[in-house]
Amino acid sequence: MKRRRRSKIFRKGVAIGLTLLAAALAQESVSAENKEPPVAYGEKCDSGDCFPQNIRLKGKVLPLRGEAIFRYYGFRMYTAALYYPEEVNKGEVLGNIPKYLALKYHRSFSAQDLKDNTETILKKNPTFDSERFGVELANLMESYKGVSEGDSYSVSYDPEDGMRLFLNGSEQIHFASADFAKMYLGIWLSQWGVGEDFRNKLLGS
Repeated sequence: MKRRRRSKIFRKGVAIGLTLLAAALAQESVSAENKEPPVAYGEKCDSGDCFPQNIRLKGKVLPLRGEAIFRYYGFRMYTAALYYPEEVNKGEVLGNIPKYLALKYHRSFSAQDLKDNTETILKKNPTFDSERFGVELANLMESYKGVSEGDSYSVSYDPEDGMRLFLNGSEQIHFASADFAKMYLGIWLSQWGVGEDFRNKLLGS
């Protein structure tokens, strides 16, 4: 009788162990899928800058919708390329839709330069709450690294995955908050961003 009871307990323990193992493997599979980097294919070259024609993000194909050059006193600082679904209107680009922004630098900037510029532009946005997003902003600033001519920062956003920041294709940091992603991408895509003409070209106007 005792042997049967021990045998039942053993089998139950094995079953529970296998269930937990399966759950762990499933979670690992989901995590690996979520970390799948954006995939670029095709190429379009304009004014000496080349960008992919399409970006595949989490299984969704995002076409190149617009490009813009950011200049300061006539000097080229960086060229930006924006990708979002063909069926999405440009007025909805800051909504909860998948998108990808690439910045190709034409000059060197230190990490501090990037931090100062980010903070300056974010503070221009009246909807930005420094207390609410204080932790995210601090973590973002900590992740910044300086860039040289030819380097590229890119930002991906997916409603199910959040925002990821890449430097030359290497992931630097991830944010789950859709609201913080909207604030950050607003540096280039909102009316309080780097400039109206730049924004209109980037959106594909």
